[in-house]
Amino acid sequence: MLSSSVSATAQRAMQSSTRRTLHKLRHSQPCLQHHTTFSATSSTKTSQPSSSNSNSHVIKHSIAKPSIPALGFGTWGVDNFSHDVMAKAVDMALKAGYTHLDCARVYGNEKEIGQVIADNLANGVIRREDLFVTSKVFNHEWNAVSAALESSLKDLQLEYVDAFLIHWPFQNTPNMQGARIPYAVEPLYATHQQLYELEVKGLTRSIGICNASMKKMKELNVLCDRDKISRPGILQNEIHPYFQQKELLRFCQQEEIVLTGFMPLGSPERPARSRRDNDPVVMQDAELHAISQECGYSVAQVIIRWHLQRGTVCIPKATEDWMIKQNLETLEFSLSDDQMKRIDALDKNFRFHRGEFLAWNDNMEWQELWDNE
Repeated sequence: MLSSSVSATAQRAMQSSTRRTLHKLRHSQPCLQHHTTFSATSSTKTSQPSSSNSNSHVIKHSIAKPSIPALGFGTWGVDNFSHDVMAKAVDMALKAGYTHLDCARVYGNEKEIGQVIADNLANGVIRREDLFVTSKVFNHEWNAVSAALESSLKDLQLEYVDAFLIHWPFQNTPNMQGARIPYAVEPLYATHQQLYELEVKGLTRSIGICNASMKKMKELNVLCDRDKISRPGILQNEIHPYFQQKELLRFCQQEEIVLTGFMPLGSPERPARSRRDNDPVVMQDAELHAISQECGYSVAQVIIRWHLQRGTVCIPKATEDWMIKQNLETLEFSLSDDQMKRIDALDKNFRFHRGEFLAWNDNMEWQELWDNE
């Protein structure tokens, strides 16, 4: 099930009535089908896919300079899918052709996913050198980063991960007991240094961070440059048509940071702590439905394609085979310049995943966590 989509039952009901119509439309409407590389921005003509933007991105701030596939597979079950369900979904994804798995220690399912990875490697479904696996160290593990990665490697049955990220730039956790810890760049940087040591040892091929503002990224970059170590090569933040983070994208492009978008479809299945009664529903947007009808692909596919075409990594989740295969189809077409611009115009600067539960003062506004960006 797409982590950022409606439930499997609801989405199947919505799409089953239009699937035949969409199939008929695909060869006569403005979306371009192709199997080559794509333009990174909506300003480049989609009829001439550019060789400068492929289905992967080199992580330049790293020792090994690995390439991360632009389309990844999310593995967070939230409170909706068991570890076994997510492991089965990963198995279907690998067999369908996915080469990028976005995992995290706090998801609690790395052991089950690790067995699936091991089985598919052993059966020749995929080679290790063709698979990109991300894991993340959680907020309470900053003093034991090496042990955290060692545990993940054991669970994932891997000798190394391709990216190891700091999950949040804060040490607080949901339902934390005791005094809460204010943000400070010094302990964050100390944690990043530990990640760099693991990169030097070859236990991770790249390092980065999630849920960080531009201000925090700039602070980290200054310290990394001072000590001549790898900057964060990946930044993973919430991105979707209602929260496009255009300034952040420009910053990452300028600083050669790979920007990954989680909650890429707006995540109606997000946890209760990231949900409010008046939240808009991205997947119900009329303009997105209009573009879907124009080009003959589902709303989810249109949104994923928009992410890929603007040059970000996208990590939707799915638990059913047909959804997984539909997501992969986003590598086979392009949106027109006009369609990209229409989606660009939908931005509401609306953040779903605000992180209020990580605040260190009772009267603190959630925007402070993000430096009011």
